Amino acid sequence: MDRHTRKHVDPQGADVSPAIFPILGGIGVAAVGLGILASSTALTALGVVCAACAAVGQHAHTQRQGDGGQPSTDSEGQTEPAGQSPQDEQQDVRQGEGEAQAGARAQAAEGDTEGDGTLPHADAHAEDAQPARPAVASHVPQSTDEDPTPQQDQDRPQADGSNADEAPDDGPEGDGPSRQNDDAPEDAPDDVPSQLASADQPDELAGEDQGEEVDPDVAKYLELRQKLMESSDPMGLLKLWAADVHRREIDADVDPDSSDAPKPVESYLARRLDEAGLQKDDVRLPPIRVVSPRRTHLLYLRTNGSMTYGAKLRVIALEAALNSYAFVCSYFKKPGNATLTQVYQLVQGLTSSVCAQIPNITMELPREGQPLSDPDGEWMVREVLGQAIETVHTPYRLTATYRSNVACGDVAIQVDLTPASVFPGTAWVEGLGIVPTTSDMRRQEASRYALRMGIMLAACAFHASQRVRHVWVQGAIDTPTSHDCYYHARIDRSSFRWIEMDHIVDPIQCLLCLGGALRHENGILQPIEDGFSLDDQRFCPPGRFEPVALSTRRLPARYAYALGTDQVSGLAISDEDERQAVADDVVRHLSDSTEKNVRMIFDLADQTGDPVVEDAARRTAGRLIDGSISDDDALAVHEEFVSGDELTQAMDLARRQLGDQDYQGAAATVAAALKPIDDARTYEDTDQVKWRAFDSYVDRALYNRLHVGDSRQVRLVPHTYLEAHMTLAIALLAQGNIKGALEHARRGHELAPISSWTALNLVTCLQATGQDDAAIQQLDDLLRVAHDPQGIGIAYYQMAHLQWSRGNLLAARACFERIPQSMGQLIPSLGSEMGALLAENGGEESPQPLDESTSRQILAQQDIPVAPSERIAHYFYEGMAASFDAEVFPVAKNFVEQLGELSGDDVVMNVIRSVEGEPDR
Repeated sequence: MDRHTRKHVDPQGADVSPAIFPILGGIGVAAVGLGILASSTALTALGVVCAACAAVGQHAHTQRQGDGGQPSTDSEGQTEPAGQSPQDEQQDVRQGEGEAQAGARAQAAEGDTEGDGTLPHADAHAEDAQPARPAVASHVPQSTDEDPTPQQDQDRPQADGSNADEAPDDGPEGDGPSRQNDDAPEDAPDDVPSQLASADQPDELAGEDQGEEVDPDVAKYLELRQKLMESSDPMGLLKLWAADVHRREIDADVDPDSSDAPKPVESYLARRLDEAGLQKDDVRLPPIRVVSPRRTHLLYLRTNGSMTYGAKLRVIALEAALNSYAFVCSYFKKPGNATLTQVYQLVQGLTSSVCAQIPNITMELPREGQPLSDPDGEWMVREVLGQAIETVHTPYRLTATYRSNVACGDVAIQVDLTPASVFPGTAWVEGLGIVPTTSDMRRQEASRYALRMGIMLAACAFHASQRVRHVWVQGAIDTPTSHDCYYHARIDRSSFRWIEMDHIVDPIQCLLCLGGALRHENGILQPIEDGFSLDDQRFCPPGRFEPVALSTRRLPARYAYALGTDQVSGLAISDEDERQAVADDVVRHLSDSTEKNVRMIFDLADQTGDPVVEDAARRTAGRLIDGSISDDDALAVHEEFVSGDELTQAMDLARRQLGDQDYQGAAATVAAALKPIDDARTYEDTDQVKWRAFDSYVDRALYNRLHVGDSRQVRLVPHTYLEAHMTLAIALLAQGNIKGALEHARRGHELAPISSWTALNLVTCLQATGQDDAAIQQLDDLLRVAHDPQGIGIAYYQMAHLQWSRGNLLAARACFERIPQSMGQLIPSLGSEMGALLAENGGEESPQPLDESTSRQILAQQDIPVAPSERIAHYFYEGMAASFDAEVFPVAKNFVEQLGELSGDDVVMNVIRSVEGEPDR
C-alpha cells in the first residue's frame, strides 16, 4: 500500500491536521454498528430506532493529518468539488495563499509544542479549552472523572438510537433540504420495533438528563438552539442574534473591558453566518424550520416548498455554520474560553478528519441480527449503509444513493458532493493566522472533502457485510442543468483492508492507489466521465423482479418461516398475473387461422389448471369463433382474455354509477353480476381450499405468518369479486338497506380478513345497525393486525368516536393522539374534533400530549390494543428482511415503502431509495 495512505508529513512540508473526529464519540462504531444492532431483537421489543450502540470513546491522539477537506455531500446532493461554482463568492485575500492549504489541514488547537501528534493547548486558557464531555449529545453516559489531558481518552458523544428525519429531499427542481412527518409523535411504543415507530422525535437538550451543571457558554448555545427549533422564523431570529454579536463587538472595541463582549465562539458563528449569506437577500428562501435529530444532535434546516439552486446552496452553508457552533460546544469543556484561532483550528480539523470516525475494516464489529435474518445479507447491507448516512457526523449534510448485490459481492455508492461555494470564506493558515479564502482554496478543500466522503462510505459498505468484496463509489454533483462526476473507483476489499481510516493524509493519492479514476489541477478535482451507473445489472439483477405469482422458486427454510410460505408464489396477491402471462403467450402465437388459434388458447389454459384462466379461454375462443374479435387484433384478444369477463364489465359500469350517486343502479348492476357466481359457490371455502384477497404483499406475508398452521391451500379470488361485495355494501347502506349492507360487508371481510379496508367497512355497517359493542370488537381485532398508517389512523379515529360517545373521554383522547400525523389531510376535521373533546374534558387550550406510559395505561383500561402490536411488528420486520435477503423485490419494496409511510425515518427512506425500479420487460 502506498505510503500516502498512512500517517506522514504532507509532501509540501506542512504539518498535517489532526484526525479530530474521534471527539464526536466513537461514532465510527456507531455509524456502522448501529445498522447492525438495529436489526437485533431489541428492536422488536423497544420503541427506539436502532438500539443505541455503545460507542466507545476513542483516544484523542488526533494525529496531524494532511489535507483539510473536500466537497462534502450535501443532503441535497449538490457539489462543486472542482468545477466553477455558480454561487462562488470570490474574496480577495492577502498574500501567502499557497500556505493556506496547510491551514485547511488545521489543527484542533494551536501551539503544538511537542510535535508528537497529540493535541496540546498553548494559551493561558488551555486547561479550560480542553476537550470536554459533549454538551450537544443528550443521552450520553458521562464520565465523572477529572477532565483528561490531551493524551488521555476523552468522553465522546455516543450515537443515540432514536428515529429522526435527517436527510433533506432534493426535489425535481433542486428543492432544498426538506422533511416530512414534521409532527410525529414524541415517543414510539415500547413494544414496537423502532422502525415501525414515528421518526421525527424531538431531542432533549444536553445535560438535562445528566444532572450536571451546564457551562454558561454551552447554555447560551443550548438556549439559541432551543429558540431556533421553536421559532416560526429562525432565519429572522439568527439575523437578530448575529446583529447583536456584531454590536457587542463594536462596543468591545470602544471599551475593551466591557463585560458584554462576545466570546470568540460567538464571533466565529456570526462570521460564518455572514459568509453563508445570512444577511443577503439575493436569493429567496422558502419557509424554514430548525430540527435536531437524535442520531446526530446537530441542527438541520428543514424547508417547505420549491427552492432555486442558489437558495439551496444558501441553506447548506447556513446549516454548516450552525453546526460548527455545535461542534465547538461539544468539544471544549468551556467553549467560551477557547480562542478564535482554536475555534478555527477545531472546525477545520473536523473537515479533514471525517474518515477517522469509521474503524479500519480489519476491526470487526459485533454483529447481532435477527434470528431469522442474515447478518451478512442484502437487508443488512442496505440498513447499515442507510444508518451510516444518517449517523456519521459531517460538517456538511451527507447525501448518497446506493445499490447492493450481496450475492455477487458488489455495492455501488454515488455520493452527492458539497459545492465549494458553501465552504467558509475565512480560514486559519499557519503562519498567517485567520485570512480570507480564495475560490481555489475552497475548491481544494472541497475536493479533498469529497474524496474523504467516498472513502468513508466505502468503509461502511465493507463493514456492512463480509460478503461485500467490491465497492464501486463515485462522487458527482447535479445542478438543475448539469451532471458532473469528479471521481470513481472500484475498490477491492483486499486493497482497502490496508487503509488506516484515521491516517488518510492525501485522499487524492489514496483513491488513486485504490484504483480510482480522477483528474485534478493543483489539487482541484475536474469533471470526468461517469465510471458506472447505479442501474447497471451488476448491481440490479433483473431477476429480482420476476412476477411473484409466476415464480417457481422455493425459499430456504429461514425465509420460508419468516414469510409463511416455502414458495415465492405463495406471496402472490393478484389473480390476474396468470391470465396476463397466458394472454401474452396467446398473442405471441396468434395466426390467421381461427381454428388453430382456438386450439392453441385451450392448450395454454389447460396447462395452468386455473378455472379462472380456463373460463377466460372459453370466453375468448367463443368471441373469435363468432367473429366479434378478429384473429389479427392482438390487442382485443389480450384485453378480452384478461378483463373481458362479465363481472369486470359490470364493475366498470357500477363505478360510474356510484360516481353519479346512482346507488340503486349500482346495486342492481353488481347484484346481477354476482348472482351466478355466488349461486355456483365458485369462491366458497372447502376443507382443502380457502379463497382470499389481499391488498398488498405485506398483507399476504403477514396473513401467511398468522395462519401458518392452516393446511388449506390459499387461492386468490379476483379483486373485482371482492370489490363487488364492498361496492354492494356501500350502495345498499346508502339506500338504507342496512341488513343487506352488513351481509356483504361481512362477506368482504371474510375474503380479506387482514385488510383495513374491509374491516373498516364492516365497522361502519355495524355502527349503522346500532351494534356499537360489535363495532368496538371489530376495531380491536383490526388494531391487533393493523400495520399500515391509514388503517391504523382510521381505526383509532373511529375508536375515538365510539369511546367519546360512551363518555370515555380520556380513552377517546388517547386514541386521537395515536392517529399518525400524516392522516391530517385525510381527516381534515381532526383538529377541531380534538379541540371539542379537550373542551369537554376540562377545557385545556394547549394541553401537552399524553406521555406514552399514560396513554398505554388508559388504552389498557378499555382493552384497546396499541398498534402495531408487538407480534405484528416482529413479523413485519422479519418478513421485510427475509424478502430482501431472498431477493423477492416486489415484496421487499412493498414492505419497506410501507415502513417508510409508517415511520418517516430517514434511514428507511435511504433504503427505499436503494431499491432499483422494476426493469422493463
